[in-house]
Amino acid sequence: MEDTRARIFPLMTQLTPLAVEVTRRVGELRRSSGPRRLQQATALCVMISITHPTARDMALYAVYLVVVIDIFASALSVPIMPFYVRTLCRCTSADVATSCEDPVCKQLGGATASLGFMFSSFAIAQLVSNAWLGPLSDAVGRKAILTLTLSGACLGAFASGLAPSFSWLVAARVFIGFCSGTMSTANAYIADISSLKERPAPTLALALTLALALTLALALTLALALA
Repeated sequence: MEDTRARIFPLMTQLTPLAVEVTRRVGELRRSSGPRRLQQATALCVMISITHPTARDMALYAVYLVVVIDIFASALSVPIMPFYVRTLCRCTSADVATSCEDPVCKQLGGATASLGFMFSSFAIAQLVSNAWLGPLSDAVGRKAILTLTLSGACLGAFASGLAPSFSWLVAARVFIGFCSGTMSTANAYIADISSLKERPAPTLALALTLALALTLALALTLALALA
């Protein structure tokens, strides 16, 4: 518990000044934008109705929900990965390769190096998937790709939780990386159903949804770690 707090609190201390600076910059932008631009921004923001949603609005809400589920699940697992990798590698020390019983972790140089290898493998798989999921969504449709990516991420998370070894965990994370085209497909879907004038509002809402999902996931992880 003390080790977890020692890792988390410095991170929160670094993020707080950044949040204050962002809030200050946004305030300055609002004050310098003028009433006319503020009215234009307000007009754009009300293009998505909450009280009287249209079929287009319901489609956007469904896309936002898919993004929330995907990002929330991914962000929720990140803070616990260092402890999970060390458990699977069966290491008594994070940076000493000889302390690991798993042969792959021992070959990589310990639990810390194994963690970096796992995240790197996920990032490479994510990069490769963005190259083929875009053209595939043009061919089979956005909804089919959103369903495919969310289902694949769900299966990958289930396999990660049941991983009997570090190699299994890496394979599961690579599979999740190959299925991580949710954001790009969601942006493409918004572009398909919105005109150039309407597009800023749903795109901004998608970015806010992403930030909210990340914030809630990290806050929940912090609460569980300190419980």
